[in-house]
Amino acid sequence: MTESNEESSDCRYVRVLVDAALGGSSSKPRLFDYEIPDELVGTVRVGHIVTVPFGRRKVAGCIVQLRNEPAVSDTRRVSGLVMNEPHLTADDVDLAFWIASHYLCHPALALRAMLPPDFASESRGTERRLVPSVQSPERVAAEITLSDKQKQVLLAALRLGVPATRARLCRRTGVSGSVVDALIQKGILHWREVECSSRARETEYQYAPPDQLTDDQAAVMAEIKPAILRGESEEFLLHGVTSSGKTEVYLQAIAVALGEDCSAILMVPEISLTPQMVARVRGRFGDRVAVLHSELTRKERAAEWYRLHRGDADVALGPRSAVFAPCRNLGLIVLDEEHDPAYKQGSPPRYHARKVARRRAAQAGCPLLLGSATPGLESYHRASSGASSHLSLPRRIDGRAMPKVGVVDMREEWAAGNRSIFSRGLHRAILQRLRRGEQSVLFLNRRGYSSFLLCSDCGEVIQCLHCNVTMTYHRRGEGLRCHYCDRRIPVPTQCSSCSGHRLVRRGSGTQKVEAAVHAAFPGASVARLDTDAARIKGTRSRVYQDFARGDVDILVGTQMVAKGWDVPGVTLVGVIDADTALNFPDFRSAESTFQLLLQVSGRAGRGDRSGEVIIQTVAPGHPAVEMAAAGDLDAFYQSELQERKQAGYPPFKALVRLLFRGRPEARVQFWAQDLRRRIEEVIGDRVQVVGPAPAPIDRIKDNYRWHLLLKGDLAGESLAGLREVLQNVPVGSQDPRVAVDVDPVNML
Repeated sequence: MTESNEESSDCRYVRVLVDAALGGSSSKPRLFDYEIPDELVGTVRVGHIVTVPFGRRKVAGCIVQLRNEPAVSDTRRVSGLVMNEPHLTADDVDLAFWIASHYLCHPALALRAMLPPDFASESRGTERRLVPSVQSPERVAAEITLSDKQKQVLLAALRLGVPATRARLCRRTGVSGSVVDALIQKGILHWREVECSSRARETEYQYAPPDQLTDDQAAVMAEIKPAILRGESEEFLLHGVTSSGKTEVYLQAIAVALGEDCSAILMVPEISLTPQMVARVRGRFGDRVAVLHSELTRKERAAEWYRLHRGDADVALGPRSAVFAPCRNLGLIVLDEEHDPAYKQGSPPRYHARKVARRRAAQAGCPLLLGSATPGLESYHRASSGASSHLSLPRRIDGRAMPKVGVVDMREEWAAGNRSIFSRGLHRAILQRLRRGEQSVLFLNRRGYSSFLLCSDCGEVIQCLHCNVTMTYHRRGEGLRCHYCDRRIPVPTQCSSCSGHRLVRRGSGTQKVEAAVHAAFPGASVARLDTDAARIKGTRSRVYQDFARGDVDILVGTQMVAKGWDVPGVTLVGVIDADTALNFPDFRSAESTFQLLLQVSGRAGRGDRSGEVIIQTVAPGHPAVEMAAAGDLDAFYQSELQERKQAGYPPFKALVRLLFRGRPEARVQFWAQDLRRRIEEVIGDRVQVVGPAPAPIDRIKDNYRWHLLLKGDLAGESLAGLREVLQNVPVGSQDPRVAVDVDPVNML
């Protein structure tokens, strides 16, 4: 897409991808040629963000090409540069167009993902704050008349000793903004541009390297280090059992890259894993680390982005969006928990960070290190077939034993008269841990209190009026909530179908487990971490810190606590219901269940005391449960690969899912059928088209949902043909929306 800057330094024209031109559902980019003003000739480069006239407005755009001649006779001039240095490199622009091509999205969406918040502004991750122009209020009062409130504000500003926002001074002194404004007008306070502080840089934690690596870690580093030193684009899959020291390998590899004056990117799948990883990485590399995640404010994220862009930081840490961190001279990319579905973006551009990281590592000529205790089936297959190097950490640090795993058939518990959430064995095990001062984790991958409300008279289940799903009972607020459209209603007193009054709650969520823990173990300190709890900013970090300090005896949580947490005091993990994902209409359901069970089991016994895992299930004979309990990853993956090959699913065939949403349902169905016809005309027999059919959840927010699934060799001509079809489908304001998901992870 781009031309050489050196060869095009005297070009008089640029091709600009205008951000404001993004619109509709088409993935076809609209590029516009502009003339370079005389004063900018030889200065502008591919990746510069510029302001350009667009209609009657001035808008931002990205230079994607330098040109000797424009494609049109009448061109307008570039208005100016947003920043003297380009925000992006030519490689970044090429990556954006690759993402647009592979994931069938507009390249402007990919470019936006690479840029900092408010990239078209002049803030650069800074903000205006106030500082006093004087040293004491008494000296000022002798020359200028100040009111008592003005003196109070000045005194507060002096005591703070750091630049303060106008709002902070008002809150601290209880005055209105006009009092602060009066001091600014008198020149007693003045504005100063300062870099936004970030909570990600507040840790003082020290995390020194070990005196000596384990033999397994040393063997792994002997493979990775030469690739970093050679600057080779080589892919490594690090399969390490839980608590085998994968994080230390990441830190050692990053240190090697930094020693070569290179930068590094380290990704984790969940924000809930970020606080402890921040502590470790910053504890090792200090202020060289920049953290990028959504719990930071826009200004904080921008400040961290610009630190990387300027070279003030050279290690980027964060979830999937960190794959776009502006690290120059990139020497290493690491994906921790590489199997995790959170690496797939759910909204446009629907990229997978693992695949983007692979592409970026190839551009930079640097190694890509994928780490997991339960590698994704696709990554496992790549390593088995020789497409990547397979590295192993088969033992825990210091020879610690893997936890003992037991499976409880809950059908037998019910037959014995036990109607509790906890099996008798799990109840005894929790009591033992409380008596010994040890910690427990109770895992259930379903939030809320009860899964649904059932009428005992007619069997009617209360569903959301706007979505074809049951409403979940939440104890806090005493109401029912839809987890798809967030509709909330009070708990009804009678059945809407038969007017019966015997409405009972069925199924269990994390809130119910938390309540049951309080009832069964009244002296225990209990915390819960799920999506509902994490809505409150800072909850993830606070819960982790409390649990790591030992202030919490029992932690109840969803998959947020299933991976990455390294708390030595945990000796028991109880899986309340291992079957929650097994019956999902998704070809990955068995793999997801297997991985979750192994991951959460790994939270136990990470210290000097042995661990125990108790898995409660009604399907003890399911291969995912049996093999997870046995820890037999190879046997499960070989079995699953055979089934995938027979059914024609990844890694043997690629998938593209087209999801149609709209109303009425007949029109959505018509659109899906018509698009299938168009696709078959262009692609022919090269790709199998399955459907259209109603999606597993066929109505959300009053929109009906149908989907098509494409299976086969979806690259080259096939992908180009699909792109052509999608770009030429006329879309009106009343027509259904079509979401294109290449390499889908969520099939619901």
